[in-house]
Amino acid sequence: MELKHYELTYIISTTISETEHPDIKQSVEKILGEYEVDITDQQDLGKKKFSYAIEKVRHGFYQSIEFNAMPDTIIKITENLKLNNNVLRFLIISKKEVTAEQKELQNKIKTVHAEKQEKAKQAEEQKDEQTAPTKVSLEDLDEKLDQILDSKDLIY
Repeated sequence: MELKHYELTYIISTTISETEHPDIKQSVEKILGEYEVDITDQQDLGKKKFSYAIEKVRHGFYQSIEFNAMPDTIIKITENLKLNNNVLRFLIISKKEVTAEQKELQNKIKTVHAEKQEKAKQAEEQKDEQTAPTKVSLEDLDEKLDQILDSKDLIY
C-alpha cells in the first residue's frame, strides 16, 4: 500500500492547565508514533470559542498535525485518540500534500490580503475623520443669527 497525506486537528479543553498542553501534545504524537507515521507539519492554532458548548466547555485550544501514514492505520489512530480524555474532539482528513513552494505562495497571498485590509481600514478611518462634522461654538452661532436677522434681505 501507498502512504497517504492526512491532517489531524484536535481540541484541548480550557479546563486543562496550559502547562499540561506539551504533555498532551506528546501523548498525541506518541499515539501517531506507535503507527510509524511521518509528521510533516505541526501548528498551534490557538484558543477559539466554540459555536456551542462541548462537555460544558465554551473554548478550546486547537492543534493541527499533518502526517503521512498508511490508510489502514487511521482506524487504529482514531480508536486510540477516542481513549485520550484530554482531547475534547478530533478530526482526521485526507489531504493533498502541500510543497514548501506552495506554502510560501500561500503565506505571501495571506500577507498581501492582510495589507490590503489594513489599507482599506486606514482609508475608511481617514474618510471618517474628513467627513466628521466640525463643532461650532454657541457664540459663533449667535453672531451668525444676528447677522441674518439684521440683514435687509428678510421679508417681513
